[in-house]
Amino acid sequence: MADKGLIVSTTDTVAGRDIAEVLDVVIGISEFGGYHIPEMTQEKQRLLALDRLEANALKIGADAVVGIRFDSVVIKSSHSYDFEQIVEYTAYGTAVKLR
Repeated sequence: MADKGLIVSTTDTVAGRDIAEVLDVVIGISEFGGYHIPEMTQEKQRLLALDRLEANALKIGADAVVGIRFDSVVIKSSHSYDFEQIVEYTAYGTAVKLR
């Protein structure tokens, strides 16, 4: 991830800074499918979800995103698609303005 000037944190605060305004909840989602999903691909997808969260936060003028969490879900295919499963990663947090 490139430095976008955005602070991201899994904590609910930013050390040494006060939250001036809560803007909104922001999310980033990535999905991929296959029969066998290598660990490296999974890590890339988690980072992609985080990149998308950051882009959404910047769009609304955030200085930081706090309380970031990650979720994932595996969806098994019951049809004859080109994949056996889809993995969806979601990154979510609270976009804020700082003092």
